[in-house]
Amino acid sequence: MRRLFSTFAHGAPGVGLLLLRAAAAAALIAPAVHRAARSASDAGVVGSVLSAIDGLLLAVGLWIWMARMNGAGRKWARIVASVLFAINTVDLLITISQASAITAAEANAGVSIAVGVLVWLAGLGAIVLLWRGESSQYMTAASGKNAAA
Repeated sequence: MRRLFSTFAHGAPGVGLLLLRAAAAAALIAPAVHRAARSASDAGVVGSVLSAIDGLLLAVGLWIWMARMNGAGRKWARIVASVLFAINTVDLLITISQASAITAAEANAGVSIAVGVLVWLAGLGAIVLLWRGESSQYMTAASGKNAAA
């Protein structure tokens, strides 16, 4: 159990998948940025790209924070991680529903969806493990130590 939280706390799987998603998104964004730069101001395009990067960094930061808080036995962190996973689920469903509007020329967006599904599956695995009985026992024991300290 301690190894599970150690791995989760370091955030390696989730961060790795998020970085993979960022790389895929960057590869997919390049043509769109080029097209948008022709019709919009360069500042607006740069702002959109920076906004997307900020959102990704925020997501990575939140998951790492959740991993560390869960590893420390904070019971509230399981609930927050579950809410973040629910938000990720809604985001993935919206992305998939918008994929039907993608034209043949933008079919590379399927890569982004596939990576999004992998990230979602990693999150699902983490949530399932967080709510197992062994995790509850760990949380109870760790929160007892935190209260005594």
